[in-house]
Amino acid sequence: MPYANIEEQRKAQREYYYRNKKSVNARTKEWKEAHPKRDAELKVIWRKNNPEKAKEQSRTSAERFRKNNLERCRKYNRQYKIDNPDVIQSAKAIRRAKKWGTYKLLSKEEKAMCRSFYTEAKERNQEEKTKYVVDHIIPISKGGGHTPNNLQVVPEQWNMHKGNKLWGKYKHKGNKDAKSGLHSR
Repeated sequence: MPYANIEEQRKAQREYYYRNKKSVNARTKEWKEAHPKRDAELKVIWRKNNPEKAKEQSRTSAERFRKNNLERCRKYNRQYKIDNPDVIQSAKAIRRAKKWGTYKLLSKEEKAMCRSFYTEAKERNQEEKTKYVVDHIIPISKGGGHTPNNLQVVPEQWNMHKGNKLWGKYKHKGNKDAKSGLHSR
């Protein structure tokens, strides 16, 4: 039965679907089980042709999962914070820099370099008795950015004593390898 325009056809299809919802869904499920590769291909094509809808669908799906698995998500987040303190500290520093208006967009390589300072501090904390932290050579509150050339790994006591003063780079006594602070680049 030909339709005068596409709108009439879509309306008729919707009406048919709602009248026969159970049988349509059953046939769709059977087809997807019988043709998994083609189903996956069609999903990729749909996402490519509908990026906004795909993004919204992904967001609502994630929200629904978090809502239905709240305790599981909380447990995962607690464990993630314990396992990845370097990632958490880096994210906090970025938020502080944004708050103070000193944040600059970084390339993936620069972000990885920034995160490597936090990873090095974490590794030093596991190896040595002294606790190490990442310090901003020019403090964020004084206009310094959260960039690789403004970061250094220093002992926590020294950083606490320094506060937000402009003391420059940390000179580690007895360490001949320390060219610029403790982090060798």
